[in-house]
Amino acid sequence: MRSIVILFAILLGGLSSSAQDLLYLKDWSVVKVKVMTIGEDEIEYKRYENQEGPTYTIRIKDVCRIEFENGTVENYCQKKEKKASSGPTMRENVMGAHDTEGWVISPSMGMGIPLGDLTKGSDFVGVKAATGLNWNLDITYFLNAHVGIGVKGGGIHMSSDADAIVDEINPIPDNIPGVVTLGDLQFDNGGWNIYYGLTGVHVDLWFNDVHDLDIAILGGFSSVREPSTMAEGSLGIELGILFPINLTFTAENAPDVYNQFAYAVDLNYNFHFTEYVGLRIYAGYFRTDAEITHLINIYPDPTGISQIDDFLQVFPADLEPRTYKMQIINLGIGLVLTP
Repeated sequence: MRSIVILFAILLGGLSSSAQDLLYLKDWSVVKVKVMTIGEDEIEYKRYENQEGPTYTIRIKDVCRIEFENGTVENYCQKKEKKASSGPTMRENVMGAHDTEGWVISPSMGMGIPLGDLTKGSDFVGVKAATGLNWNLDITYFLNAHVGIGVKGGGIHMSSDADAIVDEINPIPDNIPGVVTLGDLQFDNGGWNIYYGLTGVHVDLWFNDVHDLDIAILGGFSSVREPSTMAEGSLGIELGILFPINLTFTAENAPDVYNQFAYAVDLNYNFHFTEYVGLRIYAGYFRTDAEITHLINIYPDPTGISQIDDFLQVFPADLEPRTYKMQIINLGIGLVLTP
């Protein structure tokens, strides 16, 4: 019995001495080795057939699998796939490595498209504006991967369109037909200038490492400068066949600046080329309600009749205050910078 046990131990020792480590390389070859050390980027080993000989090194990225003599396995191919799927995403890199906090800066430019008349809610005839230029600078600090606090500054310039006024009062409505006529009315318009500074909350939805959608709800300050307007026309008053009166006049609007609350809702689609630079396509709704009182002076041309000239002095028009409900859709393109 003792002889059998000794023989069995000798056999086990022989098997153990013949065991080796196996390197499975990415070129499909297999090398019998004795692994000495495994570093961050390289593996040091000795050839199994010459374990007293020199030490060799191989890059880990060239190795797919190691089977050790004790039966354990180190699989680098699976680790690489796992690292790609569960390691830091581009969002984490963009927002500051692993803590996902950081700054996003986006300069952008596009179109400002007004919705309807600017003077909604007023008895005054609608004043329109043409599609103009919109520019923005967004600076956002993200507290985590999805929520941030941002500030936005920018402006909108739109040309004024007085066709609605001309269409309504040229000729004057027929409530007093045959007595008063208004003709040859022409407008020389300036432009609407709107400037704003807003702040609010950003919610960022990431679809993958490249694409995300930033939704912002903002409120703050706006400053509206109405356009300067010059109108020229003629006014005919028929008091009878013997006393027709024809007057030419100039009406001038003195522009002013109005400051009030404004708010906006923005949708920003971001495409990240790298961790630091991306493309932004934005669409936003902007609204500000500016209560404006026009200051209009009317200058009748001299008629040569002293009584009429004394009566028709320069005077401000009696116009009611009205609220300009400015609703504007902003569309444009910009950059996404993550310093």
